[in-house]
Amino acid sequence: GVASAVASLVARGAEALPSWSAPGALGVALGVRSVDPALRPACARVRPARRLATDADAGSGADAEGSSMRFGSGLSNNETLSVAVAEAVAEVKATLGHDRVPSWVQLAVSADYPDPTRAAAFVAECFAPAGGANLANPQPQPAIFGGVVTGCIGGAGQTMDGPSVSIVAADMGPDAEVIQFTADDASLPKQVTPAQWARLMASGDSSSSASSGDSSSSPSSGASPSSPSSVGSVLAGESVAVLALCRPDFIEVDDFARRVHGVAPGGVVVGGAVKPGGLLFANGGVCDESIAVSGVFVRGRFRMTAHSLHSCRPVGRRMTLTRAVDGHVLDLDGRSAGDVLSRMLRELP
Repeated sequence: GVASAVASLVARGAEALPSWSAPGALGVALGVRSVDPALRPACARVRPARRLATDADAGSGADAEGSSMRFGSGLSNNETLSVAVAEAVAEVKATLGHDRVPSWVQLAVSADYPDPTRAAAFVAECFAPAGGANLANPQPQPAIFGGVVTGCIGGAGQTMDGPSVSIVAADMGPDAEVIQFTADDASLPKQVTPAQWARLMASGDSSSSASSGDSSSSPSSGASPSSPSSVGSVLAGESVAVLALCRPDFIEVDDFARRVHGVAPGGVVVGGAVKPGGLLFANGGVCDESIAVSGVFVRGRFRMTAHSLHSCRPVGRRMTLTRAVDGHVLDLDGRSAGDVLSRMLRELP
């Protein structure tokens, strides 16, 4: 089970991962890395300074720049699901700190496991507070979302074939608010309360964000915390992000994104689709088939940019783009791109 897998990992130790810190948190792409480092597009990117984590970092609440925001990513190819989750979580905890509970966790599980339904429960167990539940002083639980996908990217690598588990987790700091949601259509999520919508609208208003100062500067995360009970206490320069995965047949996804942007015009919506027929995860369980999208709203002092990354397997040899017009590839290595593609497809195994 997960407990024995974690015990074995603790016994042999975990190698420290690169640490992502912020203000302005930049650099994590929801576990996605491009094949060519020169291209390196990303689904979502927050921009922190990057450096190697130390033992002191893992136990502290802030990095060398005074920020409490931290990201971690892990990947495992173990054929046993519980062990794969434990290994990926151990890689994440090497960056976040062993006892640090993340604000949100994105879970991606390849479709090669016979029964992936317990994956989210394993993740919740691994991030459970040390010493078990404390009813008198309950600890915050991470918002877990994700799904079953074709391939996984995270940690120090990627897999397109065979069993794999990828986990991306973030501790957004005490000033951030994370709201878990699911939706079965393009309507705004019902789990978000009116007070939460009010805070999201105030933070995600692009006009108010623009008036808070130079948009190119990274806001400091050391500002006084915002109070969840008052809209007026929302900090100037706060941003709203939506991280989500949906089913591939959710044809209303554009309408859903437009409605979210209607509430938070300055917000950024990023995510992807699970494998056709694949499961969606929310918190510690599996979503029923009526649920079309699972994700989180994140409100806080950070800057986020969105890019497009298509999950395609690279084929053929590396070539140089020699002619293009308006984004259309015409020639590769001085030859017609159509001819090159036709020959490449014929040669595929």
